[in-house]
Amino acid sequence: MSAAVPSPTVRLFVAAALGCEDDTVVAGSGFGTHPMWDSLGHLRLLEAIERDFGIPLDTESAERFVTVDALSALFADGVYALDGDGAAPSPTGERP
Repeated sequence: MSAAVPSPTVRLFVAAALGCEDDTVVAGSGFGTHPMWDSLGHLRLLEAIERDFGIPLDTESAERFVTVDALSALFADGVYALDGDGAAPSPTGERP
């Protein structure tokens, strides 16, 4: 079964964190499969999640969120929400 196409907001969030064009972030993109998603890119992505959502990530989380699909599931469960341009609103409603 093929992976679902990531939502545009997840693609934008990942692309912003990795510093790449959002059209390069596709289903199946992940650590080691995307040219910008290397170890440094992964740290940037984890830092963006912590900064934008205020959730501390431990080693287990760092190992779990290694694909666009895993990140899509994080945002799809409704606990964390991205706005339409892939950015997370701050707790005060202001843009980070």
